[in-house]
Amino acid sequence: MDLYGTTIYAVVSDNAASMIKMGKSVDVWHSNCSSHTANLLAKDVMNEDLTKCVKDILKEFKHSLYEKALVDIGGTRIVTPCEILVIELFEPICNLINFAQKYDSSLAEVAHLWLTVCLPQKFWDFQPVLERRKKMALNIYALVAYFLHPKYHDDANETLSTEIHTFLLHTLDAKGIADFHTFQEKVGIFQTLFKKHIEDPILFWDMTKVYHPNLSSLALRLQRIPASSAQIERLFSNWSFVHSPIRNRLEFERSKKLLHI
Repeated sequence: MDLYGTTIYAVVSDNAASMIKMGKSVDVWHSNCSSHTANLLAKDVMNEDLTKCVKDILKEFKHSLYEKALVDIGGTRIVTPCEILVIELFEPICNLINFAQKYDSSLAEVAHLWLTVCLPQKFWDFQPVLERRKKMALNIYALVAYFLHPKYHDDANETLSTEIHTFLLHTLDAKGIADFHTFQEKVGIFQTLFKKHIEDPILFWDMTKVYHPNLSSLALRLQRIPASSAQIERLFSNWSFVHSPIRNRLEFERSKKLLHI
């Protein structure tokens, strides 16, 4: 899609029904925001009764003045058993959210986190919920980006490989499919790059585009898709402070310059 002098080939959005419908109606790749999906996972595992219980206990036993007094005499802050339990449950999810929201986190890197994230054994009751959110986050574009990432290429299991191969067969032409076979076999330029442990995906595929332009073009586009829409949402939030209802006659170019100060 060519718009405003820019070629748009992918859109990243949250998981709202309207956004999913939009993704199906436009002729571009549509990927779910991993940060939003991870937040939904956190909401799924957050038991209201447990949360209330933890808050009540913390309110009863923890007080900033008490903790300060303890620290002042050489002690440590109070950590209750229920607090530890909640931290154990939410720490892997929060790590996933924080990483996905980084401005330079790619689709492939966050896909790797989704594939490896696991909850402590004591919380295995939430495993079906985790698998459901994983399936939502790991759309075909995330999986293919993951597979074509030089660092994670060998980690894809047989089930994932089948989905990925199907996508590539439908997307690439005959030359691109031949290039993909060469990539899998790690021969030619790929053999050299793998031997040198080139793990930066942009550098890796940029160096192969002379030899394998079709596959390289696809891989570079996938590797450049951000993992979440957090950055653009922050931008809109910042813009609202500049182009406010009080300054609603501010011209676009001027507000853009003010935003970048």
